[in-house]
Amino acid sequence: MAVGKGVKLPTPYEVSDVCLASEYEQVREWVNGLKTQWKELGATLMCDGWTKSLNQMHIISFLVYCSKGTVFFFEVSSICSRDADFYYNLLDKVIEEIGEEYIIQVVTDNEAAIIAAGKILMLKRNHLYWTSCATHCLYLCLDDIGKKFNIAKVLEEAKKVTCFIYNHIWTVDLMKKYTNGKQILQPAFTRFATHFIQLEEITRQK
Repeated sequence: MAVGKGVKLPTPYEVSDVCLASEYEQVREWVNGLKTQWKELGATLMCDGWTKSLNQMHIISFLVYCSKGTVFFFEVSSICSRDADFYYNLLDKVIEEIGEEYIIQVVTDNEAAIIAAGKILMLKRNHLYWTSCATHCLYLCLDDIGKKFNIAKVLEEAKKVTCFIYNHIWTVDLMKKYTNGKQILQPAFTRFATHFIQLEEITRQK
């Protein structure tokens, strides 16, 4: 939103107390509205884990999804153990906190320990289904495909072309001239997908 001169900014007190409290109430009302949908149609608990490269700390985020929207529930960090028992107890606790009557599906990544935990969870809660993340499955497939000798060679050559172009301003400008301003480097959520998207764009624009 564009504003002109003379706009008075909120004070630190207004931001931390007045505005924050107002935003909190709006979010709480929105979440309560979603809970109505959860009760009628059910909801999906989604969890995603990753490891920070700097300190190797593993983090897991939990989100609740329904057709009307997705809510971030909470995050767990400083995880020491990552076996099936840990994941099972964690997922079971989260479902209890959200409300067992709301959750009908749990979606996780494809780590062996969390797969085992999901299967145990279904035995305890008969109404609930555990499902592995289809996107993560595809990413793992792309990772395995990319390790094949012939494909790895092509991906490496595409990487060299891309690095050369983007390491020089004049080659970037020259590329944009012939691609009508389109880029060949389009970062994706994981490096596996990025490599193949990059190769596809090089092929499309050559």
